[in-house]
Amino acid sequence: MATFLQKLSDLAHGDVLAEGPALEPYCRDWAGRDLGRPLAVVRPRSTAEVCAIVKLAHDCRVTVVPSGGRTGVVRGTYADRALVISLERLKAIRRISQEANTLTVEAGLTIAEVQAVAWDHRQRFPLSFGAEGSAQIGGALSTNAGGTNALRFGTARDLCLGLEAVLPDGRLLNELSSLRKSNTGLDLKQLFIGTEGTLGIITAATLRLFPMEGPRTVVLAAVPDADAAARLLRKLSSSANHAVEAAEFMSRSFVAALSEKGGVRLPFAAPTDLLLLEIEQPSSAPDGSPSAGETVEGLLAAAFEDADVLDAVIATSEAQRKAFWAIRERAAEVAFSRHPALATDISVPTSSVAPFIDQAHAIRRAIDPASDAMAIAHLGDGNVHYTIWPASNSTDLLQRLELEIEALAVAMGGSFSAEHGIGRDKLAAMERFKDPVNLDTMRRIKTALDPHNLMNPGKVYPA
Repeated sequence: MATFLQKLSDLAHGDVLAEGPALEPYCRDWAGRDLGRPLAVVRPRSTAEVCAIVKLAHDCRVTVVPSGGRTGVVRGTYADRALVISLERLKAIRRISQEANTLTVEAGLTIAEVQAVAWDHRQRFPLSFGAEGSAQIGGALSTNAGGTNALRFGTARDLCLGLEAVLPDGRLLNELSSLRKSNTGLDLKQLFIGTEGTLGIITAATLRLFPMEGPRTVVLAAVPDADAAARLLRKLSSSANHAVEAAEFMSRSFVAALSEKGGVRLPFAAPTDLLLLEIEQPSSAPDGSPSAGETVEGLLAAAFEDADVLDAVIATSEAQRKAFWAIRERAAEVAFSRHPALATDISVPTSSVAPFIDQAHAIRRAIDPASDAMAIAHLGDGNVHYTIWPASNSTDLLQRLELEIEALAVAMGGSFSAEHGIGRDKLAAMERFKDPVNLDTMRRIKTALDPHNLMNPGKVYPA
């Protein structure tokens, strides 16, 4: 192993961490959970270096774990005694085309940095979520991140036109196309999006950009329940004068917990269910100015009359807009501020979000009457983060709660994993709920590309 580490150091120009405090950030995830003790961490500066390092690892039969911003929640970068290849130094902006609305960047740029590059060219990269200041684009693609704008723009998969990836044997697959149409067999880039670095390492991607468009209205509404929030969203979405980009439901238990923690100013006196909306309004309606009943204010007034809205505030400044979003962005912090915490990441058909939350509450209370829970939902795409605070840290209790909540989602035509991926934490659910033929097909692809199981082993595919 000493010979391997020396060769590794030569390839990486000495940028190898094998011991000491500098290694510690790679041993824990953002929530402080153990990710094992890596053999070493190497930080290549180019795709060519990544290729050379992966080839060395392949020839020496050393397991490899790719690392981005380490903001995941399913231990997808667990790397005990493995070589961690961190993409943090791959920061080049290779090409931007305002005419084609595309941007090609290396994998180490954070989502916020990609957004800033697009903004500087009067373009928009719409992928957005709470960890965007730390999460890297390579990691976001490898987990097919969703975020708050998936309602209108889709997930990371929908925003990627092409990518470059290093295969498990060190060869480079170049699929950096910016074409919208190319029908030449398998769309190979899709093998690496959402597979969490188990088939190769994404080193660069060509991303879709969007023009800067009309003004945006941000609304924070107090609603009686998730069902009322869904009705309000449907009314806004059916209006020809609005494009709803984000619709974030937050349960009153989350709001109450956030109030106790402090640090965020809530506009309503009592804790209540909330719906945060971001809506693009064209400068003018297709046939002229919208009528009063078609404005956001008019639709909110009608919803108030129907008792679907209890109160609402429309942001009148960028500072107020950011303050509203700061409430939503505290969700993960609040969820893990109590221990134990069981965080789920499920999706159901959009029409089933409110029934899912109601039935999840009923199941939880039946199993653990002393427990509490909070629900955060990307209401427009059916993704619900249902977090349970159980009465005890019993492993059996936690497993039973998780099984029943995931089974409920699957029974409603949904998924046990919506946007966080599988990692190590969801392997049992993969075995339990994934169609056996689908799972067998996935394993065959893994074996074909990585016959020695060196690339991020022990994730995604149950043993």
